[in-house]
Amino acid sequence: MSTTKNKLDTGLVRELAAILREADLGEVEVEHEGLRIRVSKPAAPVVQAAMAAPVAAPAHHHRRSTSDI
Repeated sequence: MSTTKNKLDTGLVRELAAILREADLGEVEVEHEGLRIRVSKPAAPVVQAAMAAPVAAPAHHHRRSTSDI
């Protein structure tokens, strides 16, 4: 490849990256005259919320009734 062609390819990649950002796309691909260029964002990490720790139920106080005496 010539230096001129490399500069054009770099410029095209930069333009595609700008389109990707501006349009909030995950991926964009262009094919022209046998040249195919695909630009994509890495997948966002999956964020998982931690489960809350179980809370013990309050102790149940047994009332003595008059029949327990």
